[in-house]
Amino acid sequence: QTLTRLRLAFFEGGVHVPSRAERDALLEKLPGYFAAHVGRDLFAYLAEEDGKAVASVFLLISERPAGPAFMTARTGTILNVYTAPEYRRRGLAQTLLETAIADARQMDVSRIDLKATPMGRGLYEKLGFHPDAKNLPMTKEL
Repeated sequence: QTLTRLRLAFFEGGVHVPSRAERDALLEKLPGYFAAHVGRDLFAYLAEEDGKAVASVFLLISERPAGPAFMTARTGTILNVYTAPEYRRRGLAQTLLETAIADARQMDVSRIDLKATPMGRGLYEKLGFHPDAKNLPMTKEL
């Protein structure tokens, strides 16, 4: 499946190269996830050439209790910004991100978050993303 292939390519491109066991688990889990979520709370934006997807952006919409930073209670998370190496520097990711941002506005999303890699940071800043100085990113593995 295209979305599964692009998700794996995103990881294998240097974000986190999965082990064989992780790759096998992703191949098992991702198709069911995409089937259940695409078009509902996950929106996938693709650039294609000759019928093959060569770039992607995923927009995940979440609803949470409204707060000062997200009065509509709807937030977005950008995931899987990926362009195949031979298609980079052509504006594909920017076009896909701009489309996702416009759609998020239409869906009444208050804010969009993402985790930037050093390679993507300049593009994200150009599109108006900035570090969140109020909150330090933290995670806990379970």
